[in-house]
Amino acid sequence: MLSHDQDFTAILAVTRSTKPSLVNLRVSYVGAERLAGAVTSVLLAVEDDLVAGAIVTIDDRGARVRRLPVA
Repeated sequence: MLSHDQDFTAILAVTRSTKPSLVNLRVSYVGAERLAGAVTSVLLAVEDDLVAGAIVTIDDRGARVRRLPVA
């Protein structure tokens, strides 16, 4: 799942879910090409984490991965 809505992260954490994986966008830029490039490069880098179940946050500084369930 790809979202710019922070509620999905909270729902996954509170329910201690292991799926679905979430890519959470917390970026200040909204240009389609730049956003698509950032998402594509992160997806390739964290594919194994997403298959296993994870929340991946992409922000202006880079990306962070938290495996599900969130402790």
